[in-house]
Amino acid sequence: MRFYKFIGFLIFFSFSTSASSELEWNKSDWGESLFFNENSAEVSAFGTNDKGETTVFTVASLVSLSKNNQQRIYFFVQYGEGKDWLNTCTQSDYEKVGEKAYAKEKVWKINHQNIKMTTYCATTDSGNYELSATPATAAGERFVQKQFMNSNNTVHIDNGDFKINMSAIGFMKVWNNFGGDAI
Repeated sequence: MRFYKFIGFLIFFSFSTSASSELEWNKSDWGESLFFNENSAEVSAFGTNDKGETTVFTVASLVSLSKNNQQRIYFFVQYGEGKDWLNTCTQSDYEKVGEKAYAKEKVWKINHQNIKMTTYCATTDSGNYELSATPATAAGERFVQKQFMNSNNTVHIDNGDFKINMSAIGFMKVWNNFGGDAI
């Protein structure tokens, strides 16, 4: 529930003229992630909750291999308050696909193009549920990859709950250096 209150907070202050004094936005380029690894980039907003604790909302993108050993792009959504990471999805909204994983398809907009995404709600090591997503079709995967490769600056991502501009800088190098599909 606190996650959705924070999303509302983000939306409210995103349109406020004093937003810069309320939230601190950070964006990393590909290969320079603050939270993940050299194969990722993220956008984070930092604020303070009513207890004075730091809150962070992060959308990260990562190049990795799928279970089928295909090189893919993944998105992760994380939210934390103080030292605690909180749920960013509710498992009951998803269909069970594994021991600790749930999935459903949802349309996201990438640079204003509808993309069918497979979204996952999976249990993290800390026991929370974390939202992740990847394009559900080969055409969607190619489109998203092309948007990051062809952009000189950012790629706009809208999943219906948040809208962000993620850096595309360095993506081509990360994608090409990852190693490709396993053979």
